Amino acid sequence: MIKILVADDHELMREAIIQLLQSHWSSLVIDSAGSYDDVLAQFDRTQQPYDLILLDLHMPGMRGADSVHAVMSAAGQSPIIVFTGIEAPDLLHRLQHTGILRIIKKTCHSNELLQEIQLVSALSNSSNEFKHTRFNQKADQLAYLPVVSNDSTASNDYDNALLTQRQLDILRLLHQGKPNKIIARELNVALGTVKNHLYILFAKLNVSSRAQAIAKTREWFL
Repeated sequence: MIKILVADDHELMREAIIQLLQSHWSSLVIDSAGSYDDVLAQFDRTQQPYDLILLDLHMPGMRGADSVHAVMSAAGQSPIIVFTGIEAPDLLHRLQHTGILRIIKKTCHSNELLQEIQLVSALSNSSNEFKHTRFNQKADQLAYLPVVSNDSTASNDYDNALLTQRQLDILRLLHQGKPNKIIARELNVALGTVKNHLYILFAKLNVSSRAQAIAKTREWFL
């Protein structure tokens, strides 16, 4: 059984997300919350850790990155995707460094949300049932596609892209022409781990292929 918490103060948004999830995953148990206090109360009531938490950044009681930090502490190992409707670089930068796995705009397409959920479940300690659940035909077609933003103003600076050291290592090996199997061997990680890092790397760089990633970051390693 897959357990998810959907936290948003707009009931229509909560219901839309819940319906979307239920149309693509079976065996779901979904709790909902409409405020920061409701989220903490759900943690007190639940006996089974959540496999995923979808958290609205601007619910009543939420105070930016500090509240996100508190939710993370209460959530334990449960992965969190944060929703935001604002463009505030300082706040987004702080959120990136809290350990939140993904931040997604509220204006995103439903397909993008599904991709983000699959990516987060692959990178987290979510239950095997969550990772290996069979999806319907539409969701199978979406599985593990890179999430590409339509934002044409995305920065080429890797500091702004907020790449981890591991992602920079993989990017450096891409520039050397190394295939995934060789990258995994040189970094002493599983092949699947390399692929997961590449999906995140592509999303952060706003690209959809190895060639585009190399072309966009060509000056980084000169």
